[in-house]
Amino acid sequence: MRFQIILNMPSHRGGPVHSIFVEHEAKSLEDLMNRMERDGYLVATELYKGEDGDMAPHHEIGITASTVGKVKYVD
Repeated sequence: MRFQIILNMPSHRGGPVHSIFVEHEAKSLEDLMNRMERDGYLVATELYKGEDGDMAPHHEIGITASTVGKVKYVD
């Protein structure tokens, strides 16, 4: 499933928060949040928007639960 994660850290452009898109094997938003709470971190595939507007896998990324501010499911 694909998710947008808002991180409590500055963006590379100097904004107050950083937003990333990821793909993860979780079956639902609740499943993802339960895993992150249980483990304290999340390993997922970061997605970048291509020139055509489609999301493409970029690389695996590790995210600590303490940096996550908000998560939402993305179609």
